Amino acid sequence: MASARINRANSLSVFFKPILAIQILLLLPGICFALCATVQIEIRQELTLERQAFDAHMRINNGLSNLPLEDIGVTVSFADEDGNPVSATSDPDNTTALFFIRVDSLEAIDSVDGSGTVAPSTSADIHWLIIPAPGASNGLQAGRMFFIGATLTYTAAGQTESIEVTPDYIFVKPMPQLVLDYFLPTDVYGDDAWSGETEPPVPFCLGLRVSNKGFGTARSLKIESAQPQIVDNAMGLLVGFQIEGTRVNGSPAQNSLLADFGDIGPDSAGIARWIMSCTVSGKFVEPDGFKADFSHADELGGKLTSLIGEDDVRTHFLVHDVLVDAEGRDSIEDFLARDDHVLRVFESENTTTAVTDQTSLATLGVSEDNTYLVNTPPTQGFMYAQVNDPSSGALVIKDVLRSDGKRIKAANAWLSRTRAGSGPWQYFFNIFDHNTTGAYTLTFQNPANLAQPPVLTPIPERTRVETEQLSFIVNASDPNGTIPAIYAHRLPVGAVFTDQGDGSGIFDWTPTVGQAGRYTVKFIASDGILEASRQAVITIRSQDDADGDGMLDAWELAHFGTLDRDGTGDFDGDGIPDLEEFLNGLDPTLSQSVPSVPEIIAPDNGEHVATLSPELEIANSIDPEGDGYTYTIEVFADQQHTQRLMSEAGIVPQAGTTAWAVPGTLQDNTTYYWRVKATDDTGSSNWRYGYFFVDLHNDPPSAPAISHPADGAVADSLHPRLEVNNSRDPDGDALHYRFEVYADPAMSEMVASAA
Repeated sequence: MASARINRANSLSVFFKPILAIQILLLLPGICFALCATVQIEIRQELTLERQAFDAHMRINNGLSNLPLEDIGVTVSFADEDGNPVSATSDPDNTTALFFIRVDSLEAIDSVDGSGTVAPSTSADIHWLIIPAPGASNGLQAGRMFFIGATLTYTAAGQTESIEVTPDYIFVKPMPQLVLDYFLPTDVYGDDAWSGETEPPVPFCLGLRVSNKGFGTARSLKIESAQPQIVDNAMGLLVGFQIEGTRVNGSPAQNSLLADFGDIGPDSAGIARWIMSCTVSGKFVEPDGFKADFSHADELGGKLTSLIGEDDVRTHFLVHDVLVDAEGRDSIEDFLARDDHVLRVFESENTTTAVTDQTSLATLGVSEDNTYLVNTPPTQGFMYAQVNDPSSGALVIKDVLRSDGKRIKAANAWLSRTRAGSGPWQYFFNIFDHNTTGAYTLTFQNPANLAQPPVLTPIPERTRVETEQLSFIVNASDPNGTIPAIYAHRLPVGAVFTDQGDGSGIFDWTPTVGQAGRYTVKFIASDGILEASRQAVITIRSQDDADGDGMLDAWELAHFGTLDRDGTGDFDGDGIPDLEEFLNGLDPTLSQSVPSVPEIIAPDNGEHVATLSPELEIANSIDPEGDGYTYTIEVFADQQHTQRLMSEAGIVPQAGTTAWAVPGTLQDNTTYYWRVKATDDTGSSNWRYGYFFVDLHNDPPSAPAISHPADGAVADSLHPRLEVNNSRDPDGDALHYRFEVYADPAMSEMVASAA
């Protein structure tokens, strides 16, 4: 009468919503004589990643033609591999359980709490969403086995019955646990209200290190940032904040607001920097003016299943982006930050180390014109020091040389300035180093002698509707005093850009009907030798969709009477978002019943398959009305699902499960991504996503390449450090290395080894 199935190791996309609250104090002559004007901004972000989840499915068949099954109740039970009961809960605030469980969907039954009913000659389907808590796997790489069973009780013709559903097993894999460290500088530079000139904004970075302290890999991790929003500006100040670009692990991101980290393995980290600007100079308020909070959806387990701990979203005031150049480190810039007067360096390789502040003991002496001697105490480990800039900002750094011949990297020696209230600017020279001798030669040079590229003022995003005029000015300046020429690249059809010949240019465009879309225009300033560029993003909305939510305005007004809905909601509560109802020609005010989302049976996500033509198997969808439906399956070469390799629509379901053989030959040692959805006359289900790795046989890894010391080099230590460039394994398997050291060229006299 009842059957049940657990669909194993489904991939669930989950999201967290960090919110950054930032206060900045601005310099405003005429209002006060100190830092008295405060503006608060908020930056909302959304972090998404894939995690393991399970779908438990029970079908209750009432074979009685005249009697209903009543008082139906289902209790789902969990046990470990030894049969010991383990706790599960539907309360997202109960952090003692190992599993979160909730009813995901009910078909032909209204409840399973002891009051449910299944009509005569009817089958009911129940799906539960099961999400393991972070500690459920105990960190076991192979996964930890659990059994999930159920007890079904019901009444038929006045007689109570109870059925024990045979347990099925699942393997809970290790999960990531994330730590988010945000970094923001204290001083930001834009127009200086106390000077007689208009200064352009100086870009600064909102930094983030995402660390994984768990035992599992954080897969497909992305963070989408919104633009800063001013949430408190009591004095109505003319100030603007803008995110202009993003760098992820040292490389520019394609989308200016999206940081795509990919996979972050255990004890690893990813680095993002959002490049920002502020139109007015100011100071971010210490220590409480920079805070971060986050939320996790209760319907996905809330605190119980959260992969981010309550104390694992932290903020720090940034001293500078530095580059740890100790032996064996990577080339991605790190964060030097100060917390409660304690300096630490947060490295991109997921280490955090205290830094000795030698500022109070550092001295500056003159050697000759534009050359100075900087001395600090010799220091083991990381050291930072700050001394007065003898040029008061008039010169720039040419070179910093340590007494043992080490040339300090540009990221680790910099000039800074700050001031209190309306007082004069104070200028400083700063240095960050490792295992220092304590003696440096600092050489300055005149910036007028340097060829510097022009500087373009930040260009904010703009949005218009078709047939509305868009016009704005682009400004550029040249530190060397020339007037740069400005021109535009990739102008939309009909748009005009005119260089005014005075360091400014005018963009003008009236988009016509049919030109709706998102445009990226590149503006370039040139002094004849060097160039600089900025991109402007322009969004043109259709006349028929002025609010840009993807739904025609006339359709929204006809069904909702307003344009306030954005397409993500579900007006009639049928599980189909308003936008999808619009796209499928459905009535968003009447409940629809599309087929359920198909479940992937094989291959499991990330599974290695030993064939070039694998078979993809799914558990059949359920259609509430029993209508006929078909499947669409697509296979892609990339995780973003933009490079489609093959697809097929109209696949007729088979009995029980449906299998589809990939109609072509795939490549060995390659990951493929696929998705499937079910469609009937009323519409389509959401996509179900999966991926697999084609692995015909175990290929050997490439040979490691010697990195240090070089072949034939002379080592100056009895315990030299041997380094190799890592091998690559075609199958993506974990690698282990063996080092052997011999005393003779024939390699017959081994003197040391390690594996």
